[in-house]
Amino acid sequence: MEGAQKNPHLQKVDFAISNNRTLNIKTYKYLSIERDFIDGVIAKYLNSLGLSWLNNKLSYCIHELAANAHKANTKRVYFESMGLDIADPDAYEQGMRDFKAETFQNLDSYLNEQRRAGLYVIFQFQLSSNRLSIQIRNNTPTTAQEEERICDKLRIARLYDNLADAYDDSEDYSEGAGLGIVMLSLMLNTLGFGQEAISFEFTEEETIAHLELCVDENQACAEDEVEEQELYA
Repeated sequence: MEGAQKNPHLQKVDFAISNNRTLNIKTYKYLSIERDFIDGVIAKYLNSLGLSWLNNKLSYCIHELAANAHKANTKRVYFESMGLDIADPDAYEQGMRDFKAETFQNLDSYLNEQRRAGLYVIFQFQLSSNRLSIQIRNNTPTTAQEEERICDKLRIARLYDNLADAYDDSEDYSEGAGLGIVMLSLMLNTLGFGQEAISFEFTEEETIAHLELCVDENQACAEDEVEEQELYA
């Protein structure tokens, strides 16, 4: 609407881009309001690189990774409420049987529990003249079973040029997220960013998805100060 005040959060995005700062955005949930805001952030960064045509494709990739990160946080709250050890393979299988239905029916309750537990998703954007680096991180460590599943999907994606062949190489899409990782990896490779454009880092405190979009690979990224904000909705 003409004359309306600018979103103060998006003004911080403009500042980060103009001043070559790292931008961190923290949220405790990931619903339509948060997704729309992240779409606006993506549009600003890609526009600054002259890559606006990538908006929809990059939005898909980031939403997939953020949804997985938020789901991982929800699983921790859910398993704790059920008295199940998420690191135990048998308990994990038992808990996942009703996870989707239970958390969907009691969404607000689980969202509140995640906030109380301090379980977040952070988006980190860093722009240089040649590279857009994006991290999606959540503060729950990955179990051995989850890490193996993620690494297996990346391995499969890097073996094939199309989704049909990659899909035939795996029967493990039980949680719905595995196919998304394969799709976005193949998409980024097809767009010319290479097979290494997506990677994951697993620490004792966080799970971190990295996206590296290089426009000119001969230009190195410089480290900058951090401009941080917290996204509430």
